[in-house]
Amino acid sequence: MENKPWLHIIKDNFLDDYQFHLDKVLERKSIGSGGKYKLSISDQTIFPDIVKYLDYFDHRPFKNGYKIDWYYSVQHGPYDYHIHSEWEKKILSVVVYLGDVGTGTEIYNIDKSYFGQIKWKPNRAFIFAGKDDVTWHSYRSVENETRKTLNGFIIAT
Repeated sequence: MENKPWLHIIKDNFLDDYQFHLDKVLERKSIGSGGKYKLSISDQTIFPDIVKYLDYFDHRPFKNGYKIDWYYSVQHGPYDYHIHSEWEKKILSVVVYLGDVGTGTEIYNIDKSYFGQIKWKPNRAFIFAGKDDVTWHSYRSVENETRKTLNGFIIAT
């Protein structure tokens, strides 16, 4: 666990079947031009259990339960997503880096000043609990680079 600039986990070798997920991203024609693809796979056992990570964080409450959504995301460079904190319904976010190259996630201090970058490494997960005006982050892909990620979210219902 890392606690600066805010609590997060960096976990290498996150996916047991990394190649499966990488292959699935590469075969998705609908995200070939970039964007997010929400996964509605009936056999959710191919995804790791992310609920267990809630125990590590002082996370947002979810009085009426939660759901878990998974997405494959592809951004062709140059691409720059603005600095943001997580949506108020996101309880936990997991970003898994897919592919040999990419730009990691930039993280910021509470005042939005730059802190550093979660370095890109294939099958590395960046895990954090959304908190209002605390978990500032952004991501980008540079010219001639394609950023591929698997994103899991626990969302309050």
